[in-house]
Amino acid sequence: MASSRINNNLSHRSAAYRAVLEGTSQSLETFRNFWREEGVKPFDKRGDTILHFLAINGNVAAFTILLEEGLVTNENLKIKNVNGDTALHEAARFGKKRVAQIMLRREKEILSERNNLGETPLYVAAACGTKEVFTFLENLNSDCMMRRNDGCTILHAAVIGECYSLAIRILESYPDLAGKRNEKGKTALHLLAKKPGSFRSRSSYTFKVLGWKPFIPLQIIGIIIYSCIPEFYKDALPDNSAEEPINSALHFKLNRSPFTKFFLSNPWFKEIYDAKQKHTVALKLAGKLIRGEGWRHYIHTEDTDIEGSQFGISSQKKNRVPDPLIQATRLGIIEVALEILRVYPEAAYTFDENGRNILQIVVEKKHMFLYDYLMRVGIHKDRMLSDIDYEGNSIIHLAASLGSPPGTSSGVLLQMMWDVLWFKFLLSPEVSSR
Repeated sequence: MASSRINNNLSHRSAAYRAVLEGTSQSLETFRNFWREEGVKPFDKRGDTILHFLAINGNVAAFTILLEEGLVTNENLKIKNVNGDTALHEAARFGKKRVAQIMLRREKEILSERNNLGETPLYVAAACGTKEVFTFLENLNSDCMMRRNDGCTILHAAVIGECYSLAIRILESYPDLAGKRNEKGKTALHLLAKKPGSFRSRSSYTFKVLGWKPFIPLQIIGIIIYSCIPEFYKDALPDNSAEEPINSALHFKLNRSPFTKFFLSNPWFKEIYDAKQKHTVALKLAGKLIRGEGWRHYIHTEDTDIEGSQFGISSQKKNRVPDPLIQATRLGIIEVALEILRVYPEAAYTFDENGRNILQIVVEKKHMFLYDYLMRVGIHKDRMLSDIDYEGNSIIHLAASLGSPPGTSSGVLLQMMWDVLWFKFLLSPEVSSR
Protein backbone atom coordinates (compact mmCIF):
# COMPACT_ATOMS: atom_id res chain seq x y z
CA MET A 1 0.00 0.00 0.00
CA ALA A 2 2.81 2.39 0.93
CA SER A 3 4.80 1.53 -2.22
CA SER A 4 1.73 2.19 -4.35
CA ARG A 5 1.33 5.63 -2.77
CA ILE A 6 5.01 6.41 -3.40
CA ASN A 7 4.69 5.35 -7.04
CA ASN A 8 1.65 7.57 -7.46
CA ASN A 9 3.51 10.54 -5.98
CA LEU A 10 6.46 9.97 -8.28
CA SER A 11 4.17 9.69 -11.29
CA HIS A 12 2.36 12.84 -10.20
CA ARG A 13 5.66 14.71 -9.93
CA SER A 14 6.84 13.46 -13.31
CA ALA A 15 3.63 14.71 -14.88
CA ALA A 16 4.11 18.10 -13.21
CA TYR A 17 7.71 18.32 -14.43
CA ARG A 18 6.61 17.57 -18.01
CA ALA A 19 3.92 20.23 -17.62
CA VAL A 20 6.58 22.77 -16.68
CA LEU A 21 8.50 21.96 -19.84
CA GLU A 22 5.56 21.84 -22.25
CA GLY A 23 3.58 24.94 -21.28
CA THR A 24 0.41 23.90 -23.17
CA SER A 25 -3.11 24.61 -21.90
CA GLN A 26 -3.57 20.95 -20.94
CA SER A 27 -0.21 20.83 -19.15
CA LEU A 28 -1.08 24.02 -17.27
CA GLU A 29 -4.10 22.31 -15.77
CA THR A 30 -1.90 19.40 -14.68
CA PHE A 31 0.50 21.86 -13.13
CA ARG A 32 -2.28 23.77 -11.35
CA ASN A 33 -3.55 20.58 -9.72
CA PHE A 34 -0.05 19.61 -8.64
CA TRP A 35 0.53 23.02 -7.07
CA ARG A 36 -2.67 22.83 -5.05
CA GLU A 37 -1.57 19.48 -3.62
CA GLU A 38 2.20 19.89 -3.24
CA GLY A 39 2.84 23.64 -3.18
CA VAL A 40 6.49 24.57 -2.53
CA LYS A 41 7.65 21.21 -1.22
CA PRO A 42 11.20 20.37 -2.37
CA PHE A 43 11.07 18.74 -5.78
CA ASP A 44 14.54 17.14 -5.81
CA LYS A 45 17.68 16.64 -3.69
CA ARG A 46 18.83 20.17 -4.49
CA GLY A 47 15.84 21.47 -2.61
CA ASP A 48 14.38 23.03 -5.75
CA THR A 49 10.67 23.75 -5.69
CA ILE A 50 8.41 23.77 -8.70
CA LEU A 51 8.93 27.56 -8.81
CA HIS A 52 12.65 27.04 -9.38
CA PHE A 53 11.90 24.82 -12.37
CA LEU A 54 9.40 27.31 -13.76
CA ALA A 55 12.05 30.03 -13.56
CA ILE A 56 14.74 27.86 -15.16
CA ASN A 57 12.49 27.00 -18.09
CA GLY A 58 10.97 30.47 -18.39
CA ASN A 59 7.39 29.24 -18.11
CA VAL A 60 5.66 32.62 -18.12
CA ALA A 61 2.15 31.20 -18.52
CA ALA A 62 2.38 29.04 -15.41
CA PHE A 63 3.80 31.86 -13.33
CA THR A 64 1.02 34.16 -14.53
CA ILE A 65 -1.68 31.66 -13.58
CA LEU A 66 -0.23 31.09 -10.12
CA LEU A 67 -0.06 34.80 -9.39
CA GLU A 68 -3.41 35.77 -10.92
CA GLU A 69 -5.23 33.03 -9.03
CA GLY A 70 -3.48 33.95 -5.80
CA LEU A 71 -1.93 30.51 -5.41
CA VAL A 72 1.59 31.86 -4.81
CA THR A 73 2.29 33.99 -1.76
CA ASN A 74 5.14 36.44 -1.28
CA GLU A 75 6.80 34.00 1.10
CA ASN A 76 6.67 31.26 -1.56
CA LEU A 77 8.82 33.41 -3.84
CA LYS A 78 11.47 33.64 -1.09
CA ILE A 79 11.86 29.87 -0.74
CA LYS A 80 15.49 28.80 -1.30
CA ASN A 81 17.11 25.55 -2.37
CA VAL A 82 20.12 23.97 -0.64
CA ASN A 83 22.43 26.49 -2.37
CA GLY A 84 20.38 29.38 -1.06
CA ASP A 85 19.05 30.28 -4.51
CA THR A 86 15.54 31.60 -4.95
CA ALA A 87 13.53 31.25 -8.14
CA LEU A 88 14.68 34.76 -9.07
CA HIS A 89 18.31 33.61 -8.84
CA GLU A 90 17.51 30.87 -11.36
CA ALA A 91 15.70 33.29 -13.66
CA ALA A 92 18.79 35.52 -13.57
CA ARG A 93 21.13 32.58 -14.18
CA PHE A 94 19.26 31.35 -17.26
CA GLY A 95 18.30 34.71 -18.70
CA LYS A 96 14.52 34.55 -18.18
CA LYS A 97 13.72 38.24 -18.03
CA ARG A 98 9.92 37.99 -18.33
CA VAL A 99 9.73 35.55 -15.43
CA ALA A 100 11.90 37.87 -13.34
CA GLN A 101 9.59 40.78 -14.16
CA ILE A 102 6.52 38.79 -13.08
CA MET A 103 8.07 37.81 -9.76
CA LEU A 104 9.32 41.30 -8.96
CA ARG A 105 5.95 42.87 -9.73
CA ARG A 106 4.60 40.68 -6.94
CA GLU A 107 7.46 40.82 -4.41
CA LYS A 108 10.33 43.30 -4.72
CA GLU A 109 12.09 42.16 -1.57
CA ILE A 110 13.40 39.03 -3.30
CA LEU A 111 15.72 41.35 -5.22
CA SER A 112 17.97 41.56 -2.16
CA GLU A 113 17.89 37.87 -1.26
CA ARG A 114 21.36 36.29 -1.17
CA ASN A 115 22.39 32.68 -1.67
CA ASN A 116 24.94 30.79 0.43
CA LEU A 117 27.82 32.62 -1.28
CA GLY A 118 26.21 35.99 -0.67
CA GLU A 119 25.24 36.42 -4.33
CA THR A 120 22.21 38.51 -5.21
CA PRO A 121 20.25 37.83 -8.43
CA LEU A 122 22.10 40.80 -9.97
CA TYR A 123 25.46 39.18 -9.20
CA VAL A 124 24.29 35.87 -10.68
CA ALA A 125 23.19 37.63 -13.87
CA ALA A 126 26.64 39.24 -14.17
CA ALA A 127 28.42 35.93 -13.55
CA CYS A 128 26.36 34.13 -16.20
CA GLY A 129 26.39 36.94 -18.73
CA THR A 130 22.61 37.27 -19.05
CA LYS A 131 22.73 40.86 -20.22
CA GLU A 132 19.01 41.56 -20.56
CA VAL A 133 18.21 40.31 -17.07
CA PHE A 134 21.25 42.14 -15.69
CA THR A 135 20.09 45.45 -17.20
CA PHE A 136 16.59 44.95 -15.83
CA LEU A 137 17.78 44.09 -12.31
CA GLU A 138 20.44 46.81 -12.38
CA ASN A 139 17.77 49.49 -12.68
CA LEU A 140 16.18 48.23 -9.46
CA ASN A 141 19.33 47.58 -7.44
CA SER A 142 21.59 49.53 -5.14
CA ASP A 143 25.37 49.44 -4.74
CA CYS A 144 25.16 47.15 -1.70
CA MET A 145 23.95 44.32 -3.94
CA MET A 146 27.01 44.33 -6.18
CA ARG A 147 29.32 42.24 -3.96
CA ARG A 148 29.22 38.74 -2.57
CA ASN A 149 30.69 37.43 0.68
CA ASP A 150 34.30 37.19 -0.55
CA GLY A 151 34.31 40.80 -1.76
CA CYS A 152 34.04 39.98 -5.46
CA THR A 153 32.05 42.59 -7.34
CA ILE A 154 29.80 42.14 -10.36
CA LEU A 155 32.83 43.11 -12.47
CA HIS A 156 34.86 40.26 -10.95
CA ALA A 157 31.91 37.96 -11.66
CA ALA A 158 31.69 38.90 -15.35
CA VAL A 159 35.45 38.40 -15.81
CA ILE A 160 35.44 35.04 -14.01
CA GLY A 161 32.62 33.89 -16.27
CA GLU A 162 34.48 35.25 -19.33
CA CYS A 163 31.46 37.42 -20.14
CA TYR A 164 33.70 40.17 -21.46
CA SER A 165 31.10 42.14 -23.38
CA LEU A 166 29.03 42.51 -20.23
CA ALA A 167 32.17 43.31 -18.22
CA ILE A 168 32.86 46.26 -20.52
CA ARG A 169 29.26 47.40 -20.10
CA ILE A 170 29.61 47.18 -16.28
CA LEU A 171 32.92 49.03 -16.33
CA GLU A 172 31.47 51.87 -18.37
CA SER A 173 28.57 52.26 -15.93
CA TYR A 174 30.63 51.78 -12.76
CA PRO A 175 34.24 52.86 -13.48
CA ASP A 176 35.13 52.71 -9.76
CA LEU A 177 34.80 48.92 -9.84
CA ALA A 178 38.07 48.69 -11.78
CA GLY A 179 40.04 49.27 -8.59
CA LYS A 180 37.83 47.26 -6.22
CA ARG A 181 39.51 44.23 -4.63
CA ASN A 182 38.13 41.02 -3.24
CA GLU A 183 39.23 39.53 0.08
CA LYS A 184 42.38 38.13 -1.57
CA GLY A 185 43.34 41.62 -2.74
CA LYS A 186 42.67 40.91 -6.41
CA THR A 187 41.03 43.27 -8.88
CA ALA A 188 39.24 42.30 -12.07
CA LEU A 189 42.49 42.93 -13.98
CA HIS A 190 44.24 40.34 -11.81
CA LEU A 191 41.64 37.78 -12.84
CA LEU A 192 41.79 38.69 -16.52
CA ALA A 193 45.61 38.51 -16.50
CA LYS A 194 45.31 34.85 -15.46
CA LYS A 195 43.15 33.80 -18.41
CA PRO A 196 45.65 33.02 -21.18
CA GLY A 197 42.99 31.24 -23.25
CA SER A 198 41.25 34.57 -23.80
CA PHE A 199 44.10 36.09 -25.80
CA ARG A 200 45.58 35.37 -29.20
CA SER A 201 49.19 35.23 -27.97
CA ARG A 202 48.37 32.07 -26.02
CA SER A 203 46.20 30.51 -28.70
CA SER A 204 47.19 28.39 -31.67
CA TYR A 205 46.31 31.21 -34.09
CA THR A 206 49.73 32.84 -34.24
CA PHE A 207 52.91 31.91 -36.08
CA LYS A 208 54.90 32.43 -32.88
CA VAL A 209 53.59 29.14 -31.53
CA LEU A 210 53.59 27.19 -34.78
CA GLY A 211 53.72 23.52 -33.89
CA TRP A 212 51.21 23.52 -31.04
CA LYS A 213 49.10 21.14 -33.07
CA PRO A 214 50.53 18.03 -34.69
CA PHE A 215 49.43 18.86 -38.25
CA ILE A 216 51.27 22.12 -38.99
CA PRO A 217 49.74 22.80 -42.47
CA LEU A 218 46.27 22.75 -40.90
CA GLN A 219 47.43 25.16 -38.20
CA ILE A 220 48.83 27.51 -40.86
CA ILE A 221 45.47 27.50 -42.65
CA GLY A 222 43.74 28.24 -39.33
CA ILE A 223 46.05 31.21 -38.69
CA ILE A 224 45.36 32.63 -42.16
CA ILE A 225 41.59 32.27 -41.71
CA TYR A 226 41.83 33.86 -38.26
CA SER A 227 43.69 36.84 -39.70
CA CYS A 228 41.06 37.37 -42.42
CA ILE A 229 38.07 37.40 -40.06
CA PRO A 230 36.89 40.95 -39.24
CA GLU A 231 36.55 42.00 -35.64
CA PHE A 232 33.01 42.56 -34.42
CA TYR A 233 32.06 44.02 -31.08
CA LYS A 234 28.44 44.40 -30.09
CA ASP A 235 27.83 46.10 -26.76
CA ALA A 236 24.07 45.77 -26.54
CA LEU A 237 21.29 43.46 -27.61
CA PRO A 238 18.35 44.65 -29.69
CA ASP A 239 15.14 45.05 -27.73
CA ASN A 240 13.44 42.16 -29.49
CA SER A 241 16.27 39.67 -28.97
CA ALA A 242 15.61 36.24 -27.58
CA GLU A 243 16.02 35.65 -23.87
CA GLU A 244 19.20 33.61 -23.95
CA PRO A 245 22.18 33.68 -21.61
CA ILE A 246 25.45 35.13 -22.83
CA ASN A 247 27.88 32.33 -22.05
CA SER A 248 30.45 33.49 -24.58
CA ALA A 249 32.72 36.50 -24.52
CA LEU A 250 30.37 38.70 -26.53
CA HIS A 251 27.31 38.85 -28.72
CA PHE A 252 27.79 38.47 -32.43
CA LYS A 253 25.88 40.44 -35.01
CA LEU A 254 22.49 38.84 -35.56
CA ASN A 255 22.05 39.94 -39.19
CA ARG A 256 24.66 37.81 -40.93
CA SER A 257 25.16 37.50 -44.65
CA PRO A 258 24.39 34.16 -46.36
CA PHE A 259 28.12 33.61 -46.83
CA THR A 260 28.77 34.17 -43.10
CA LYS A 261 25.99 31.76 -42.16
CA PHE A 262 27.45 29.15 -44.51
CA PHE A 263 30.91 29.82 -43.11
CA LEU A 264 29.75 29.38 -39.52
CA SER A 265 27.89 26.16 -40.33
CA ASN A 266 31.28 24.47 -40.37
CA PRO A 267 32.28 23.67 -36.75
CA TRP A 268 36.00 24.30 -37.41
CA PHE A 269 35.37 27.70 -39.03
CA LYS A 270 32.97 28.65 -36.23
CA GLU A 271 35.60 27.73 -33.64
CA ILE A 272 38.08 30.09 -35.31
CA TYR A 273 35.47 32.83 -35.67
CA ASP A 274 34.41 32.60 -32.02
CA ALA A 275 38.04 32.64 -30.90
CA LYS A 276 38.74 35.81 -32.89
CA GLN A 277 35.77 37.65 -31.39
CA LYS A 278 36.60 36.48 -27.86
CA HIS A 279 40.20 37.64 -28.19
CA THR A 280 39.03 41.00 -29.54
CA VAL A 281 36.70 41.76 -26.65
CA ALA A 282 39.11 40.43 -24.01
CA LEU A 283 41.77 42.82 -25.31
CA LYS A 284 39.33 45.75 -25.29
CA LEU A 285 38.39 44.93 -21.71
CA ALA A 286 42.05 44.62 -20.69
CA GLY A 287 42.78 48.08 -22.08
CA LYS A 288 39.88 49.63 -20.17
CA LEU A 289 40.81 47.89 -16.92
CA ILE A 290 44.46 48.91 -17.23
CA ARG A 291 43.55 52.56 -17.72
CA GLY A 292 40.84 52.49 -15.08
CA GLU A 293 42.76 50.86 -12.25
CA GLY A 294 45.96 52.88 -12.05
CA TRP A 295 49.35 51.63 -10.93
CA ARG A 296 49.94 53.63 -7.75
CA HIS A 297 49.26 50.81 -5.29
CA TYR A 298 51.69 48.49 -7.06
CA ILE A 299 54.67 50.80 -6.73
CA HIS A 300 53.96 52.55 -3.39
CA THR A 301 54.14 49.75 -0.84
CA GLU A 302 53.74 52.07 2.10
CA ASP A 303 50.20 53.03 1.11
CA THR A 304 47.37 51.61 3.14
CA ASP A 305 44.58 50.01 1.14
CA ILE A 306 41.27 51.14 2.60
CA GLU A 307 39.40 48.83 0.26
CA GLY A 308 41.48 45.87 1.37
CA SER A 309 41.19 46.69 5.08
CA GLN A 310 37.43 46.50 4.71
CA PHE A 311 37.82 42.76 4.21
CA GLY A 312 40.55 42.31 6.81
CA ILE A 313 43.50 42.58 4.39
CA SER A 314 46.55 44.22 5.87
CA SER A 315 48.72 46.44 3.69
CA GLN A 316 51.58 43.96 4.04
CA LYS A 317 49.50 41.03 2.88
CA LYS A 318 48.01 43.04 0.05
CA ASN A 319 51.40 43.83 -1.40
CA ARG A 320 52.27 40.15 -1.65
CA VAL A 321 49.64 39.80 -4.37
CA PRO A 322 51.47 39.73 -7.74
CA ASP A 323 50.57 42.65 -9.92
CA PRO A 324 48.82 41.93 -13.24
CA LEU A 325 52.00 42.63 -15.22
CA ILE A 326 53.87 39.86 -13.42
CA GLN A 327 50.94 37.49 -13.88
CA ALA A 328 50.60 38.25 -17.59
CA THR A 329 54.36 37.98 -18.10
CA ARG A 330 54.58 34.59 -16.43
CA LEU A 331 51.74 33.23 -18.53
CA GLY A 332 53.05 34.80 -21.74
CA ILE A 333 49.97 36.96 -22.35
CA ILE A 334 51.86 39.38 -24.56
CA GLU A 335 48.96 41.75 -25.31
CA VAL A 336 48.24 42.50 -21.65
CA ALA A 337 51.92 42.84 -20.70
CA LEU A 338 52.64 45.24 -23.56
CA GLU A 339 49.55 47.34 -22.89
CA ILE A 340 50.48 47.73 -19.22
CA LEU A 341 54.02 48.77 -20.14
CA ARG A 342 52.74 51.26 -22.73
CA VAL A 343 50.32 52.91 -20.31
CA TYR A 344 52.51 52.66 -17.20
CA PRO A 345 56.21 52.45 -18.17
CA GLU A 346 57.12 52.60 -14.48
CA ALA A 347 55.48 49.19 -14.04
CA ALA A 348 58.65 47.66 -15.51
CA TYR A 349 60.38 48.30 -12.15
CA THR A 350 58.11 46.02 -10.14
CA PHE A 351 59.41 42.78 -8.62
CA ASP A 352 57.80 39.47 -7.82
CA GLU A 353 58.01 37.63 -4.50
CA ASN A 354 61.43 36.25 -5.50
CA GLY A 355 62.87 39.69 -6.18
CA ARG A 356 62.88 39.19 -9.96
CA ASN A 357 62.14 42.03 -12.32
CA ILE A 358 60.08 41.70 -15.47
CA LEU A 359 63.07 41.02 -17.71
CA GLN A 360 64.27 38.23 -15.44
CA ILE A 361 60.83 36.62 -15.47
CA VAL A 362 60.73 36.87 -19.27
CA VAL A 363 64.12 35.15 -19.51
CA GLU A 364 63.15 32.43 -17.05
CA LYS A 365 59.87 31.72 -18.87
CA LYS A 366 61.58 32.03 -22.28
CA HIS A 367 59.17 34.54 -23.81
CA MET A 368 61.32 35.73 -26.70
CA PHE A 369 58.88 38.33 -28.06
CA LEU A 370 58.63 40.13 -24.71
CA TYR A 371 62.40 39.93 -24.29
CA ASP A 372 62.94 41.59 -27.68
CA TYR A 373 60.42 44.31 -26.79
CA LEU A 374 62.06 45.13 -23.45
CA MET A 375 65.51 45.22 -25.02
CA ARG A 376 64.30 47.37 -27.92
CA VAL A 377 62.40 49.88 -25.79
CA GLY A 378 65.36 50.09 -23.45
CA ILE A 379 63.59 51.12 -20.22
CA HIS A 380 66.73 51.10 -18.05
CA LYS A 381 67.62 47.74 -19.55
CA ASP A 382 71.19 47.97 -18.22
CA ARG A 383 69.89 48.06 -14.69
CA MET A 384 67.38 45.28 -15.34
CA LEU A 385 70.06 43.07 -16.93
CA SER A 386 72.37 43.48 -13.96
CA ASP A 387 69.76 42.83 -11.25
CA ILE A 388 70.18 39.86 -8.90
CA ASP A 389 67.14 38.20 -7.33
CA TYR A 390 66.77 37.21 -3.66
CA GLU A 391 68.37 33.82 -4.35
CA GLY A 392 71.43 35.33 -6.00
CA ASN A 393 70.39 34.48 -9.56
CA SER A 394 71.46 36.70 -12.42
CA ILE A 395 69.74 36.80 -15.77
CA ILE A 396 72.16 34.15 -17.09
CA HIS A 397 71.36 31.82 -14.21
CA LEU A 398 67.67 32.11 -15.06
CA ALA A 399 68.37 31.54 -18.75
CA ALA A 400 69.87 28.17 -17.85
CA SER A 401 66.79 27.02 -15.96
CA LEU A 402 64.98 23.98 -17.29
CA GLY A 403 61.85 24.54 -19.31
CA SER A 404 60.33 24.90 -22.75
CA PRO A 405 58.50 27.86 -24.26
CA PRO A 406 54.73 27.69 -24.83
CA GLY A 407 53.99 25.44 -27.78
CA THR A 408 57.16 23.38 -27.63
CA SER A 409 56.49 19.71 -28.30
CA SER A 410 56.98 17.36 -25.39
CA GLY A 411 60.10 15.30 -25.13
CA VAL A 412 63.40 15.57 -23.30
CA LEU A 413 65.47 16.03 -26.47
CA LEU A 414 63.44 18.94 -27.84
CA GLN A 415 63.35 20.55 -24.41
CA MET A 416 67.13 20.36 -24.08
CA MET A 417 67.58 21.73 -27.60
CA TRP A 418 65.46 24.77 -26.82
CA ASP A 419 67.21 25.34 -23.48
CA VAL A 420 70.62 25.36 -25.19
CA LEU A 421 69.44 27.70 -27.96
CA TRP A 422 67.86 30.10 -25.50
CA PHE A 423 70.97 30.13 -23.32
CA LYS A 424 73.19 30.88 -26.34
CA PHE A 425 70.84 33.63 -27.44
CA LEU A 426 71.16 35.29 -24.04
CA LEU A 427 74.95 34.99 -24.15
CA SER A 428 75.27 37.90 -26.53
CA PRO A 429 77.99 40.48 -25.79
CA GLU A 430 75.33 42.89 -24.62
CA VAL A 431 74.06 40.51 -21.94
CA SER A 432 77.17 38.54 -20.95
CA SER A 433 79.09 41.72 -20.18
CA ARG A 434 76.71 42.53 -17.32
